[in-house]
Amino acid sequence: MQKNLVTLDSFPEEYIESTLDRNISDDNNGDIPATILKDVVAYVEVRSNAENRSKAVSRELEHLGACVVKKFSNEVTHVVFKDGKKTTREKAKKKGVHLVTVLWVDR
Repeated sequence: MQKNLVTLDSFPEEYIESTLDRNISDDNNGDIPATILKDVVAYVEVRSNAENRSKAVSRELEHLGACVVKKFSNEVTHVVFKDGKKTTREKAKKKGVHLVTVLWVDR
């Protein structure tokens, strides 16, 4: 039996951003503290069909307490990656930082 896989590519950017915005504005009744990712310094490189979707992912990370940087520096602890540059992925592996997908950010 073949399973249908749902990927980020199958959703328009407006849907992803509105879903993340809705998650940010929802009252989570303390289930997930806004400081859960306080020790995370993240570099985000998320693309889908040549569109950069990093902004919505970055907002969610910041809401959860992470520090999001625009350049891949030595302080980066996590790289959120999907269909980005091969050099970014290789650099993350070489430096030993956590290389994660957007699903890692999803609550």
